[in-house]
Amino acid sequence: MMKLVHLFGSSSSSSKKDNKVKKRRSGAKSCSFGSTTSSSSSDESVTTPRSVLPPSVASSSGTKKPAAVTREDLEVALRRVVSSEEELAEMLAVAEAEAGLVLEEIAAAAADEGELKETFAVFDADGDGRISAEELRGVLAALGDELCSVDDCRRMIGGVDTDGDGFVCFDEFARMMMHGRA
Repeated sequence: MMKLVHLFGSSSSSSKKDNKVKKRRSGAKSCSFGSTTSSSSSDESVTTPRSVLPPSVASSSGTKKPAAVTREDLEVALRRVVSSEEELAEMLAVAEAEAGLVLEEIAAAAADEGELKETFAVFDADGDGRISAEELRGVLAALGDELCSVDDCRRMIGGVDTDGDGFVCFDEFARMMMHGRA
């Protein structure tokens, strides 16, 4: 049987038939994309691609940060599964529209988080990353609320302090502020 390994860029030769195939394919580009899995027996060897994405994208799948997929990468992958140019164009248009919405949401979230961090910093007077009852009392007094006591501030903090440490960390503060907007 003819070895299919030649189609995926691996080298192996054992028969005259294989050598003829190699000669015909010698000028052709490799069709390998990303990682491959090989299985072999004494007489035949087959390599199956594990990804339709180019090696630059497929090889980074084990990293913590996901690899960016370019429009060209997506087009290459989609060409392998769609049946017409119209279908390809439609799928690319949908992907680009959704990517645009995701980028808008990320930008809005970053802006919101930036504003929240600035607001949190006003309350976190000592800059230790948490708001104490005393710090909350100081901000309320500066805003003109002289009647609110430190005990009142402890009770307010208790309402948002999910980890029970007696302070409001940034995550708890952000959760409280976002919940208040909804």
